[in-house]
Amino acid sequence: MRIGIYNRYWTTLGGGERHVGSMIDAVFSGSEVDLISVKPFDLESLREKLSLKLCNCRVVVWPDLSDNALVARTCDYDLFVNATYCSSLYSLATHSVYFTFFPHKRIRQVKSKFNIPRAIVISGSYEKEADGLMWTYPKSRWTFNTFRKELRIPFRRINPNANRDERIVVRSSGCLVVKADLDELIIRGVKPFISSITIEFPSYEPGVSDRRILGAPVDMNLLCESGGFREDDVNIVKLFKADFVRSYDTIIANSEYTRHWIKKRWRRSASILTPEINSPNSSRQEKEKRIISVGRFFPERVGSHNKKQDVLIRAFRTLCELKEVRDHWVLTLVGTMMKAPEDVLYLKELRHLAEGLPVEFHVDVDRSVLNTLYQKSYLFWQATGYGESMKSPELFEHFGITTCESMSYGCIPVVYDAGGQREIVETGTNGFRFRSIDELCEQSQRVIELYRKPESVRIANEARETALRYERLDSGVVEKLKKIIESNDQDRLGKGDEVSIP
Repeated sequence: MRIGIYNRYWTTLGGGERHVGSMIDAVFSGSEVDLISVKPFDLESLREKLSLKLCNCRVVVWPDLSDNALVARTCDYDLFVNATYCSSLYSLATHSVYFTFFPHKRIRQVKSKFNIPRAIVISGSYEKEADGLMWTYPKSRWTFNTFRKELRIPFRRINPNANRDERIVVRSSGCLVVKADLDELIIRGVKPFISSITIEFPSYEPGVSDRRILGAPVDMNLLCESGGFREDDVNIVKLFKADFVRSYDTIIANSEYTRHWIKKRWRRSASILTPEINSPNSSRQEKEKRIISVGRFFPERVGSHNKKQDVLIRAFRTLCELKEVRDHWVLTLVGTMMKAPEDVLYLKELRHLAEGLPVEFHVDVDRSVLNTLYQKSYLFWQATGYGESMKSPELFEHFGITTCESMSYGCIPVVYDAGGQREIVETGTNGFRFRSIDELCEQSQRVIELYRKPESVRIANEARETALRYERLDSGVVEKLKKIIESNDQDRLGKGDEVSIP
């Protein structure tokens, strides 16, 4: 079984990448898995920095093209998992799973009032070329809205690498396949709205100048001529944009917050698979007077949920008006950073903003260093979504992986009161939530005054207990994914008679 996990952003080494990686370890440990990206990345570094096993995995690099241009490449897989944030990639794999960090807005389809059914509807092909040639994807679906005793689909022999012994697999429903080779496909007993076929044709990649993945070269002129069709009788359906959601059998959400918005934006139900949290292996250590915040360093961009480290630095400056904080407390900012110029500039601006304050920056540190900082820290801060409008729900924390991780080490969280954080932190029980900078400072001052007192120990213990809920991935969802692998013989695209010729 061929399994592909598509994430354009493996190189970011963030919480989302660890979430997907832990799913691979739990579900696909006994299978060979392609980790698909559009940029090369070091697999060993991914394992080490995110504490993952990723056995039997290999790196596969696709061209850095749009979703529309990558659709055909999904045909290579029996199971395709799209784990790319804001991807509209339509999947033609036998089984498809969308691993949703947060659902983006779909492009609305414009439907004509005069939508007349075409004689042939082809799903999974490129546009027809000037000479009448139409390349399908390696897997395409043909639906017929016409009566034909016999229908011939002619192919041109263009692929110089094609071998006459290569298999062409046709799955038919409501009709009979009598011939299928590299020259033509002949089917009989075609009936409208009943008959359909799925064709799997040997794939072909032309070369550097043309990065398409090609399947069957259909001679559209001969198809129309032999079948008595007009050109307008054949409809080539574009499989992307507004339609991508329906190409996935299973939708997975990382939180109840994300599931709510999947239902609202995509009109689909989703199973929740919350991230697996790394729990500490070592014994508890004495907490230092340290506040920690963990999140990738990048500036505000359209559609991205910036971690608001600048907000935290300004809040800490206000807290430092208290002599106790100024003289004895430290704010520790930890995170990865891409090498893009705007990211480097953002970190430089943060360092400038923190001048004169006891603020430490730890950039791209190993997991062991982060775990040590969690062990030492007393407070955890998170301000993602601060100042944003609920008209853009993607700008808030979708779940809160680092919040849970910090709680597992006994840090007391003080987090922004929105998004997935509400599912984790309950004010006064296992931490605190805030809605303004003043409230962040007030809640934090209250917790600072409890340092080494029984009440702070109680809250920290409650935080640890909460984090224990996320030590393992949900077994129900894991089993659901395993069943997809076990049921690989049931083809989602076209159940019916299967013919392999020759």
